[in-house]
Order: sequence, then structure tokens, then C-alpha cells
Amino acid sequence: MRKIETLRARIAALQVERAALLRQKRNRAQVVDAIGDLVQHWAAEGADLVARELQRAAEGGPPDPLRIRTELGPLFAALLGADAVRAALLAGIEAIPVGLDATDRADKLVTLGVELDRLEKDEERLCEAEGVDRRPDARPEIVLA
Repeated sequence: MRKIETLRARIAALQVERAALLRQKRNRAQVVDAIGDLVQHWAAEGADLVARELQRAAEGGPPDPLRIRTELGPLFAALLGADAVRAALLAGIEAIPVGLDATDRADKLVTLGVELDRLEKDEERLCEAEGVDRRPDARPEIVLA
């Protein structure tokens, strides 16, 4: 029974690790790059919006550049600067796991799958040999193999 408990603990840990890998589609560096690209796009869009509003004021329109109707990202980037917006958005980046690049992630998922298959087959053999109930989440392909 002790051996089954040890196997089940290892299976649970690998399942958690695999689920985390499946959830994290981008590693931390890719998130930083994506945010940087987005903020640069916002900065260009925001600068254009502000320039148009200033031109409108120069042409006799009301001097109200904050009247701009847009999403906040471009406006913040135009008013505060791209670097400040990027820094604010990435202030909590350390909370994001470092993660793996796509190739390493795929390799790790294969390795975890192989290890889970092996452990679950060992668990099934022990359950049958010792008359222990299966886990409720035991995979049918393992049980029926």
C-alpha cells in the first residue's frame, strides 16, 4: 500500500506540472516582448491621436486634446511615455514563471507524458495485485491495457 501511495503522489505532482506547462503558452521573455511590442504600437497610435487633436486646436477647434475617444493604452503611452507604460505593465512580471521556449516545452510535455504512462501502468499493476481501488481519475487506456 505504501508503494501505491508513493506512486500516486508522484503521479499527482507530474499532473500538476503538466497542467502548468499546458496553461503557460508563453514564457516570461515572450510576455515581456509582447508587452513591449504592444506599448510601441500604442505609443505610435497615441502620438498620432494627440497630433490630430493639437492640429484641430491650431485650426480653431476647441483646445481639448484629452477629448480623444480611444482606448486608454494609446492615450497613456502618448501622455506618460512608452517606457513608463511598459514599466507599469511589467511591474509584476516576476510573478510569471520563467517558463520554457516552445521546443523545450514540447519536449518536456512528451517526457512528462511518457513518465506518467509508466507510473500509471505500475500503479494499475499494483492495484490489481494488492486489491486496492483505482483512483477515480485513472485513465481508461491504462486500466484497459
